Amino acid sequence: MINVAPPRVLAPRSRALSGIPLRALSKSCSISGPPDDFSYREAVSMDTEEIVGTRWPQLIDIVREGSLVAVRNVNAGENGEPELVILVGTAHVSQVSAQQVERAIKTIRPDNVVVELCKSRIGIMYLDPSMANSTANFLSLTGTDRNAALARSFNLGGRSAFFLRLLLASVSEKISKSAAVPVGEEFRAARRAAKEVEAQLVLGDRPIEITFL
Repeated sequence: MINVAPPRVLAPRSRALSGIPLRALSKSCSISGPPDDFSYREAVSMDTEEIVGTRWPQLIDIVREGSLVAVRNVNAGENGEPELVILVGTAHVSQVSAQQVERAIKTIRPDNVVVELCKSRIGIMYLDPSMANSTANFLSLTGTDRNAALARSFNLGGRSAFFLRLLLASVSEKISKSAAVPVGEEFRAARRAAKEVEAQLVLGDRPIEITFL
């Protein structure tokens, strides 16, 4: 297993050392930093091409477009840590992103699919695409009582966070209508594909109300 991540240099925080350059400190550490010409982006890109080209060559076009990255996990096997983490970069208003997500999940057949959503926004994965462009629906409020869901969101994040969420919904609605693509289609594609390959769907974002605080 190859660790493509550069080693970290832990610099002491004492006042006596605060004015010493990091490079000088690194010389006294047992773990040295990467070479000056080291490129983490290039290293990960090359490793991704090797992994995907060997295991799933039908996805190499997504890699070369810069939308898919594979990261080896040096802690694989410890406490159920996965061997490999596949990241698929998406746009919330893009049919291409939705297709790439679906292809990646169906081809790789992962154990878990992590979506960048929190519990407050999980509803967007279950929306009828024909209704996804309305501001009210883009809020993706969960539960059958919309008023109660609005109150819960307001109480969790406060007034400013709530109105920022409304603003985000409004802007996203305009972009979606302009592009003629329903908002959040990549999330719905991920849910459907995860169900098909029997992968566990995981919410991987913190509450949006807290993000807006």
